Amino acid sequence: MTSSSVTCGSSESPSPRDESAHLGQEPTSAYFASKVAQEEMALTAGEASGIPVVLALPSVVLGGPFARLAPSNAIVLRYLLDATRSTYPGGCNVVDVRDVARGHLLLLERGEAGQRYLLGGQDVTWRMLHTLVAELAGLPGPYGELPAPVAWVASAAAEGWAKLTGGAPLSTREEAMTVGRFYWYSSARAAALGYAPRPARDAVAASLAWLVISEHVPRFVREGLRLAPEVRAARPLIPSQT
Repeated sequence: MTSSSVTCGSSESPSPRDESAHLGQEPTSAYFASKVAQEEMALTAGEASGIPVVLALPSVVLGGPFARLAPSNAIVLRYLLDATRSTYPGGCNVVDVRDVARGHLLLLERGEAGQRYLLGGQDVTWRMLHTLVAELAGLPGPYGELPAPVAWVASAAAEGWAKLTGGAPLSTREEAMTVGRFYWYSSARAAALGYAPRPARDAVAASLAWLVISEHVPRFVREGLRLAPEVRAARPLIPSQT
């Protein structure tokens, strides 16, 4: 069953958490709570029915192809669209979607029933992540850090604009509540089974490779990008069928 790394909670300091950790008293969203309930119900149902249940806990999944803009790829998109080139305190763990897919197959074959397995990649601060996006997209920055209260106000404005335009907000107040905390995780348990994710730079390059050809990046933004060779190489070319 696919859960989420957020069920392991977060820290005030840059220290990785493992599967023994759980959500504490930190600010949580409805999504976080739903994932915790999902894990509990899956394990309870598995015990009652005799079906072995293995829990996969991916972190921030980047890459493609994608049919819709997921919140994880939207993190990269936000920097492309942010004229201020701002960043935030705190950090997260990013992983390539291809590694998460392979991790699921690995857990299906070798995972122990009843166990939780974090499927993460590399721990990065928000500044490190935004620096990677800037380098790979050929953009400046990042510059100043926005504290949590300012990020919350900016997200509220984004939600208000989305209501007026009928679109989806690039950031939400629930997401802003995570600013300043570290969502860093260790995937040692999965690594013992053979899980070996690629670096964050590769995951960001894959995300950019799919974002730049999507409708989510306006033409004027796309024309201002100077993509690194890694981005161009991250998306395989598929011959036309016509």
